Amino acid sequence: MELEPFSNRYPEENIYGILTLNIVDAAHSYGLPPWPYPVFEYYCVDPECDCRKVRLVVLAPDRSVSAFDYWWENQRFYEKWWLDKKTAKEMAWLSIDPFWVPSKHTGNLFALLQKVMDSDASYIERIKKHYAMMKG
Repeated sequence: MELEPFSNRYPEENIYGILTLNIVDAAHSYGLPPWPYPVFEYYCVDPECDCRKVRLVVLAPDRSVSAFDYWWENQRFYEKWWLDKKTAKEMAWLSIDPFWVPSKHTGNLFALLQKVMDSDASYIERIKKHYAMMKG
């Protein structure tokens, strides 16, 4: 699975399409320091692959990076695609990318991203649109 940043192909779209997690006060901080945390989207560009996934890479103020995989289809889709129920169960939804070394912010950013994914249907639709653009 070869991943490419959305901003590489669509720099003009990325200006308006990037998600930023703005932490402005301690009451809603998820234990994170105040900072605009940019979220960069990476998509699979393999024409033979239909993984329906995005890697979300988040930059923290200390320049550490956390990476998360968001798979938007249900577990049954990934069981057919992956042929392994255990892996498919782990893939469906949001997870910390196991191939990146977690930063000290990864757990807190994961909790915040889960809230975003649970409450912002328009962002999920934008991810799907970006996936289609990268595959197109």
